[in-house]
Amino acid sequence: MRKKYQPTPAETATLVVHLMTEYAREKGKATTRARISQQTLRLISSRTHLRHRFKEDWSEAMELIGWLSIPVGDNFAIIQMDTTDGWPRIGSKRIAETLKRVHRGDVSVIAEIEEALEDPAEGADDD
Repeated sequence: MRKKYQPTPAETATLVVHLMTEYAREKGKATTRARISQQTLRLISSRTHLRHRFKEDWSEAMELIGWLSIPVGDNFAIIQMDTTDGWPRIGSKRIAETLKRVHRGDVSVIAEIEEALEDPAEGADDD
């Protein structure tokens, strides 16, 4: 019995983008982001296990053809890279005072931030 061909990480990236293109065509609209399960990636790549090195190489290959892949649990978020051009860019200037405290060794500010994140209504304006 002949062993099933296993596409390289780069070939797998091409197949994933092809899948995205077919999905977009089927839906009749551009698709610039999606989620793909590791199971689907295993199926596309003809692998029973996705080794760490394979996932790294696949992710690099995705970037080379304009797509970013981000591991999220048992899935990968896939984002077309040029769509991020219009996203707001944030800089650290907004938290300069916080960073000064941290850099001086005042790590209590981290606990303050964590507490505020647990209660998001606390930081909201009453407009």
